[in-house]
Amino acid sequence: MANAKVWLTGDTVITTAFTDTIGYYAMIGIPAGTYSVFATKENYDTVSYKDINVVAANRTVVNFSLTKK
Repeated sequence: MANAKVWLTGDTVITTAFTDTIGYYAMIGIPAGTYSVFATKENYDTVSYKDINVVAANRTVVNFSLTKK
């Protein structure tokens, strides 16, 4: 799904990204730690994933599906 907003939070919003035309997104340079990831798009429900563990120098994948309101 293109143009979904994805954001990463710790104590505050760390970074925000938007999915590309085929639904991929990337967040580069995230410090190691535990975060929450949220995703939404207009007319879709917001989804959240908590306790996502990011390890330095490793890829962390969070896939999501959005449901129409």
